[in-house]
Amino acid sequence: MLGIEQNLTANYHSQSNTTERVNRTLKPLIAIYAQQRPNSWDKEIQKLAFAIRTAVNDTTGETPAFMVFGRDPRGPLDLLIGETTEEAQPDN
Repeated sequence: MLGIEQNLTANYHSQSNTTERVNRTLKPLIAIYAQQRPNSWDKEIQKLAFAIRTAVNDTTGETPAFMVFGRDPRGPLDLLIGETTEEAQPDN
């Protein structure tokens, strides 16, 4: 009566569920890490998440972190070198 159509997507279909797409990438990384360090992989999960968030996406040409925050996060190497970004400099 109102002209509204219902579209359904599969909850666990990796192409339509963002969480499942991330899991598809994360599962092999965890498996590799768990084989090398079976007792500590769960403590290092943040390193894997950082790697995924800072990897350039083939489709967008940007990192997921840049797409969400508008800038790339500073990594450990950036902190060691001490390179500043334009965003980090105070406005005068």
